[in-house]
Amino acid sequence: MIVLYVMIIAVLALLAFYYYRRLKKQLGFFGLDPKEKKTKIISLIITAGVIVPCVRMFTPWPFIVLAIAVVFALTDVCAFIVRKIFKSAKDGSLYKALAKMYRYGIVALVILAIYFGYGVYNMNRIVPATYELEGTAALKSDLKVVLIADTHYGTIQDKDLLTREIKNINKLNPDIVILAGDITEENTSNKDMKRVFKELGGLKTKHGIYYVYGNHDKQNYTDNRTYSIEEYEHTIKSNGITLLEDQVAEPREDVLLAGRADMSEPSRKHISQLLDESQKKDKYMIIADHQPSKDSVQSEGTGGASLQVSGHTHGGQEFPIGTIMQLLGRWNYGLYTFDDLNVVVTSGFTGWGYPFRTQRHCEYALINIVKR
Repeated sequence: MIVLYVMIIAVLALLAFYYYRRLKKQLGFFGLDPKEKKTKIISLIITAGVIVPCVRMFTPWPFIVLAIAVVFALTDVCAFIVRKIFKSAKDGSLYKALAKMYRYGIVALVILAIYFGYGVYNMNRIVPATYELEGTAALKSDLKVVLIADTHYGTIQDKDLLTREIKNINKLNPDIVILAGDITEENTSNKDMKRVFKELGGLKTKHGIYYVYGNHDKQNYTDNRTYSIEEYEHTIKSNGITLLEDQVAEPREDVLLAGRADMSEPSRKHISQLLDESQKKDKYMIIADHQPSKDSVQSEGTGGASLQVSGHTHGGQEFPIGTIMQLLGRWNYGLYTFDDLNVVVTSGFTGWGYPFRTQRHCEYALINIVKR
């Protein structure tokens, strides 16, 4: 934790230094002398006003401040490259117009407007994902699974979007629906908690709706909980949804579904305590686990399961986080394989914290498992 705080302080210090230097330069374009005391004081005051609110890490502001710094820095780099490459064009009217737009920060502001505008738009649309998988010999008929995760209901997305998409999901006539955690979070009100499970309870399936906890559902990251665990679980069950927390269900005679407690739970069972390799001959086995940890699967094994469904990552949500996770070899989004296990990681029905998404899209996943 100390290392994390040191890293945060270091990043804020770098941002403060950049903003201060950049503001002095920017004010110079507007006629103020960067070397004058007045310019330095103005730059310092603005920098403090921008950086100090960043101590509230779990708000959109720190990300916005970082994005502004990155975009302005990139425009500086691009301007430097253009000056070196197009020396002969410096006297042209187009070059002068672009140079003026750059100096006044217009280029960077246009890029930022497009970036955040797209992010807001992208957060409020659903693009369903579809996967086609081959079943095992144990599967007696095709299996249609709908995966929903990370609705973070009542926070940063239009609540009516879920209502509309449930109607579309019902048209798919799924065999089972798996709710893979973070359906609610710390900022979900008691009223919205009850509403979301009432909505989800309206999903039409052949063999049931199954839910596993995420790391946010129990509101562990706040002292101002809006519901108790007992009330939460009662709401889930009263809407016809089966809660699986380190438990196993049989949605169909040839299908076994193991719902794992979230990785944040210290009492979480080992996969071998839920699934047995010997069951693999009789059942097509599915694991529902909110957090897609490759390390966990490597250390614990697959338990003989053929499919794991997860959420949690949001596909990175903000570029380039997801790309970095992919390069680091993390299970971030899409379909992965480990031995005989297929792992589907959804980017989630919405995002977390920030009301914009610039990487991947909001989705639910349809997984068609075809009889061999």
